[in-house]
Amino acid sequence: MTHTASLGPKTATMIERAKALADAEEYQRRLELWHPLLIRLMPGVFA
Repeated sequence: MTHTASLGPKTATMIERAKALADAEEYQRRLELWHPLLIRLMPGVFA
């Protein structure tokens, strides 16, 4: 997940915004929330 440049600009922006959150727990919550969808959309990146 560290190579957001290879993703589409909207997806990369969403990930970078989530990373910028001050609260690490909120970032983790967002990843868990979106993980099932991200796996289906980009299985090579979010496996």
